[in-house]
Amino acid sequence: MAQYCIDLNDAGFDDDRLRQEFALSADPAEFVDYVAQKFDLTSRHSFLAP
Repeated sequence: MAQYCIDLNDAGFDDDRLRQEFALSADPAEFVDYVAQKFDLTSRHSFLAP
């Protein structure tokens, strides 16, 4: 949510699918990066002015 402004419901993950996907990567940060790349998400930081 903090990086891409969506939550798991927005991404379409239910508990079973989340468990399956998370099993591919034990590190939460890697999982977020994986999902972001898979769905071609743009980080909210890309839209914030310095």
